Amino acid sequence: MDLKRIERRERRRGPDLLMRLITWLSIICGVMFGVLLAILEKARPQVEGWEEKYAPIYRRSYWDKQWLAVASILLSTMFIASIAGLFINSRRLKRKTDNVRFTLVVTLILSIVGMVVAFLRF
Repeated sequence: MDLKRIERRERRRGPDLLMRLITWLSIICGVMFGVLLAILEKARPQVEGWEEKYAPIYRRSYWDKQWLAVASILLSTMFIASIAGLFINSRRLKRKTDNVRFTLVVTLILSIVGMVVAFLRF
């Protein structure tokens, strides 16, 4: 009877390497999405403001191709990181408490939509 009551030593030391990798990929994808939004804001045509009424200011009326090239590279990188993270996450779904990372799914969908829009529009 006393053998059943032997306390077992806790050998787990927090998240394993795969869980940390999935967490970092989620963070990286989220940061890339924020940077992508900033790049697209820089690339889009400049909107006329109230200043034009008082002074002749040049505004760009077209999308900046250099910033769009950077955005497409970032979209591709975000797509690859999301796919890699979801693949690793799918291999890790063993326990009831394990789940698919929402950030990876959202960034995958947004990168696919962004690439399709970029392909059709530009």
